[in-house]
Formats: sequence, C-alpha cells, structure tokens
Amino acid sequence: MSDKEEGQQQAAPREKKSTPKQKVAEQLIYVGPTLSGGLLAQYTVFRGGLPANLQKRIEQEPAIGEMIVPVGALASTNNKIKQAGSAEQIAYSSLATK
Repeated sequence: MSDKEEGQQQAAPREKKSTPKQKVAEQLIYVGPTLSGGLLAQYTVFRGGLPANLQKRIEQEPAIGEMIVPVGALASTNNKIKQAGSAEQIAYSSLATK
C-alpha cells in the first residue's frame, strides 16, 4: 500500500460507539398549597420517589397525591388549578382549607 492510500484509510470516519444512557430518576413536584404542620411545602421537588411518610399521608388524603405531578407538567397543572371546576382546582381547594 502506498502512503497516499494509507492516509486515505486513516482519514475514514470512525464509527461512534453508542453508550447506553443512564436512567434518569423522574422528578416530581408538589403543586398544592403548603400543608400545616410542616408536612409539605408548595413546589417541593422529589427525586427517586416519594418518602414513606408522605406515601402514608397520601393514602389518608388522596388529594395530596393528585397535586404531585412530573416537573414537566408544572405549567399545565398550574393552569388547570386556576380553572374553576377542574379536578386540579377541586383537589387544591380541598387542601387549602385544611
């Protein structure tokens, strides 16, 4: 092989190896009102799941769970909270009176 041919072979683009993407833990955000007793503040973000004590509280008060949404849904959920009669507005209101 001549030097010219060898240079052309080296200049060939290399194939990129695909690397598996790391699984990103879903981030959730609580959009309801701050709850008394310091249990939960509005706009608290959760990564990698919900704490056990909060899960137990959601079983007792399902409206709390309705106010925990993926971070990407924050804006649309806030808009729905402002819409009279929406499920989100009803859940928010029920928590605001506690």
